[in-house]
Amino acid sequence: MRICVGAFLVEQRRVLLGLRSPDRKLCPETWDAFGGHVEPDESLSEALERELREEIQVKPVHWVPFGMLDEPKPDVNGVARYHMFVVTRWQGEPTNCGGEHSEIRWFPIIEATRLPVAHPGYVGLLNTLAEATPRDYTVSRTVSDAGAMGGLLGNGGTSDGESWAVSERELRRRLAGLASSLKQH
Repeated sequence: MRICVGAFLVEQRRVLLGLRSPDRKLCPETWDAFGGHVEPDESLSEALERELREEIQVKPVHWVPFGMLDEPKPDVNGVARYHMFVVTRWQGEPTNCGGEHSEIRWFPIIEATRLPVAHPGYVGLLNTLAEATPRDYTVSRTVSDAGAMGGLLGNGGTSDGESWAVSERELRRRLAGLASSLKQH
């Protein structure tokens, strides 16, 4: 069985996706999470870090497991399992590298559910992600000693003008709870 990792980078209720290049054998010209094969003797975390560095030049700082998807066409593409993650903080500015994607783009999470995606299971994961983040959730970017980091920091407001904040810890707790509920189904 081929083991792979995939990541949705999330910021300001948006998700970063890559449009697979038209010359890709699997799922050309569909929107995809970032990731790839886990190398022999490589952990899922190591593969996630390597793939994000290779594909979009970022280093994940905070991420949560977000479910597993099986290859929808094993008779055509072989048996595979995709370990999916939500990355809420990273170092570096996402930049399209190599030839795997013809472009990368930020989408409102709910809009991403209506795109032609590389795996049919992405729609359910993206819907779950949209439900996990508060409706008016906004994100600020911070600068640390390591440089710019994106993530869900929870500064926001409600439509009636009252301010509120959802901590990154709380959002990650919600995502973990939703990921756990996905495993049970």
